[in-house]
Amino acid sequence: MSKTTTKELIKYAYNDANISESHQTQVAIDGDPLIAQDYAELLQTLALLDGFKQCPSQQTVDRILKFADQYKH
Repeated sequence: MSKTTTKELIKYAYNDANISESHQTQVAIDGDPLIAQDYAELLQTLALLDGFKQCPSQQTVDRILKFADQYKH
């Protein structure tokens, strides 16, 4: 693999790459310290993002429910 893209690293990190892509990406990670560093940073970023809990505010929920009440039959 002459150049590994961020997109390929993301697919690999999420196990979304096919076998051939996974193998090529792993070879690139193993063979290039800069790619390995990029991949490690990507994994850290993904772990941080997975730690965020996303919830709408109560005000948003109330507005949605109020809006939905207008269309009840």
